[in-house]
Amino acid sequence: MKVLLVLCTFISLSLAQWSFSFKCKPPARPNFGSYLPLKTSYSYRQTITFQCDSNYKLEKPVTKTCLFGRFLPTTTVVCVPDPCNPSPCGTDAECSDTSGRAECSCPPGYIGDPLTSCTASDPCDPNPCGTNAVCADDQGSPDCTCPSGTAGNPFISCTAIDLCSPSPCGINAECVVASERAVCSCPTGYEGDPLTLCTASSPCVPSPCGTNALCTSYWGSINCTCRFGTTGDPLISCTVFDPCDPSPCATDAECSERFGRAECSCPPEYSDGFPLTSCKDPCEANPCGNGADCTNNQGSAVCSCPSETTGNPEVSCTDITCPQPTPPANAQITSLNKSYEPGDIVVMICNHPYVHDYFKNGFPSYECGSNGEWIVSELVCEDPCEPNPCGNGAECTTDYRRAVVCSCPSGTTGNPEVSCTVDPCESNPCGNGAECTNNQGSAVCSCPSGTTGNPEVSCTDIDPCELDPCGTGAACVNNQGSRVCFCPPGTEGNPTESCASTDPCKPSPCGLGAVCTSDQDTATCTCPPGTVGIPWESCPAVGPCNPTPCGLDAICTVEQEAAICTCPPGAVGNAFTRCLVLPGR
Repeated sequence: MKVLLVLCTFISLSLAQWSFSFKCKPPARPNFGSYLPLKTSYSYRQTITFQCDSNYKLEKPVTKTCLFGRFLPTTTVVCVPDPCNPSPCGTDAECSDTSGRAECSCPPGYIGDPLTSCTASDPCDPNPCGTNAVCADDQGSPDCTCPSGTAGNPFISCTAIDLCSPSPCGINAECVVASERAVCSCPTGYEGDPLTLCTASSPCVPSPCGTNALCTSYWGSINCTCRFGTTGDPLISCTVFDPCDPSPCATDAECSERFGRAECSCPPEYSDGFPLTSCKDPCEANPCGNGADCTNNQGSAVCSCPSETTGNPEVSCTDITCPQPTPPANAQITSLNKSYEPGDIVVMICNHPYVHDYFKNGFPSYECGSNGEWIVSELVCEDPCEPNPCGNGAECTTDYRRAVVCSCPSGTTGNPEVSCTVDPCESNPCGNGAECTNNQGSAVCSCPSGTTGNPEVSCTDIDPCELDPCGTGAACVNNQGSRVCFCPPGTEGNPTESCASTDPCKPSPCGLGAVCTSDQDTATCTCPPGTVGIPWESCPAVGPCNPTPCGLDAICTVEQEAAICTCPPGAVGNAFTRCLVLPGR
C-alpha cells in the first residue's frame, strides 16, 4: 500500500513538472496594441488574441497558441492606423479601408452622397411590378402582388377576374358581376330559370329584323319596318337620313338640314365666301408646292413657280441648278455639294499617279451655266509611265509629287535610266550565314562581324560566353557576338563576379524532413504529408510509433506493422500510460 502511494505521488509530480516545462512567458505587446488574456504565464495550448488601441486596427487578425514553451505562429503583429475610426463618412454611410484610405459608400437599399448622408431608397419608385400590380416595401426590396379581384403574374401583369367568363348561367341568360360574384338573369323579352334556360316571351325577341329596325308581331306573324326618320332595308339595316351626310357644302362651310334638304352657309368670320366652293381664301391653306406662289382666282387657288426657278408648282419649285458632274476617267472631284448654282466652279484633280498636261490640254474648268448645264473644259488624266520612259528592264513609278522615278527591280542592278541587269547575288551563291556583295557584276562572299568560317561554305557565330564566362552562379546570353551577364531570378550580386541566392530557405533553417517555404523575407517550416513532428526540429515519417501511442518513458517497437509498447528494463508501470524506474534499480 505504501509503495502504491509513493508511486502515485511520483507520477503526479512528474506530470506537473512536464506541464510546467511547456508553459509560455507573456509575449511582447505590439505598438499601439495589446492582447487578451493578460497573465504572468500561459499553459500549454492556451491561446491569446491580439487587439489594437483606438483609431488603430490589426493589419490582419492574429491568434497565437502556447506550444512547447513559446507562442506560435511567430508572425509579427502589426497595428496600423484605421482610416475609418472615427468614420469620415456621412450619416448611415459605410466606411471601408482601401489601401489605407477611407472609402465611403451607401449600403444596399440606400441612396445619396456617402460623404454627407445616405437615405433609404424606395424600391417601389419607379414601380418594378407588372401592369395593375401593387408594390410594397419589404425591408428595402419590392414585394409585388395582384390586388383583390385580379390574378396573374404580379411581375408581368394582373388582369381582372371575369366571373362571367365562361358564363355559369343558363342558355340565353345574361351574366353580370356584382359584389365579386356572378349574377344570372333572363334578358328583356325572355323568361325562365336563368341558371338553366331562358326562353323568348315574344316572336320579336330576339329581333329577326335588321339593325335599328322595328319588329312587331300580329297573331304570330312578324313585321319589320324602319323607324321614323330612318331609311333603308328593315331586314338588313335602317339608318338615320341626314342630307348633310355626306356634306354637299365646301370643306370649310357649315351644313344644316332644313325641311329635309341640305343648306350651306359660311361661318360669320367668312361671310363673303362661297359656301359651295370655299369660304376661306384658297391660298390660306398654302395648297401649292414648296417655293411656289399662290393666287386666288374666284375662290380657286392658282399655283405658279416664281422667276429664276423651275419645277411643278403644285409639288415644288427649286432654284435652277446644275446636276452633280461626273469626273472623267482617273479623276475625282475635290469637294462634293448636293447642288450647284449658276456661276459655281467645280475643281477636279487626277488620281495618283495620273497627271494633266497643261501645255498640251490647256487649263481644265467646270462651270455651272445659267441654263443648268455645265460649261466644260475637259480634264485629261494620263499615266506618266505610259509609255515607259525608263531604261531597259527598269521599273517606272511616281513619287508624291507625281514625278517619274526609275528603279531596277529586285534581283537586278544597274542605272535604271539606262539599263538594269541581273544581280549576281540574287541566286545566293555564298555559304550559310555569309554575306554577298555585288562587285562590278561579280559575287563577293564574306562572313559578317561576330562570325567565323569559310564564307563560301558556312559562317558560324563566335560564342563570347565560352571565351569569357560570367561569374559564379550567373547566366550568360550571346547578344549578336557580345556576352550579356545577369543574375537569375532568386539571386543577386555582380553577375561578372558571382550571384548569391536571396531565398530565406537557402540554406533551409527547418528541421530534418521539414519543408521550407518563403514569403518575401520570411521562412516558414511545415511537416510534409505523411510526417509528423516539430518542423523546426525534425519531421519523422508517420508510422505505428510516430506519433507514439505509448505512455511516458515507454518504448515503442513495430512488429508486423503494429505498435508494441513496453517498459524499459528496470522500469515498471503501464506501458500505455507511463513507465517508472523504481529507486534502487
